[in-house]
Amino acid sequence: MAAKVMGITEAALSMYKKGNREIPPARLDLLMQRFGISKKYILENKGEPIATKQEEFDLSNSDLLFLNSLKARPKLYEIVYDLAQLKDKELKPFQDLFTKLADAKKNPKKPASKADLRLKK
Repeated sequence: MAAKVMGITEAALSMYKKGNREIPPARLDLLMQRFGISKKYILENKGEPIATKQEEFDLSNSDLLFLNSLKARPKLYEIVYDLAQLKDKELKPFQDLFTKLADAKKNPKKPASKADLRLKK
């Protein structure tokens, strides 16, 4: 059930629980937006499971700053706009790609090859 709510596989949820993989900030933001779940509660296991008004305000403020920064970069704005129009199922290949890019950035010892970043059909 938790994996379905988060939009991930049971295997990924298991890796998050065991600490083998860090939960992406975007996933935590999504949980807060959709279900009001506190990031602090998930990451530190402290406080209340329901997000505070301050946490929600901080998230909406960071979203607003991001959107304002997009106005200065029209091509990036177009890309983000096009991605926002896709259905969840259509976003899956992009999520996989972004996860691979983030992992490659965190582990610079093993540079990502083009083969590693190819999307599965």
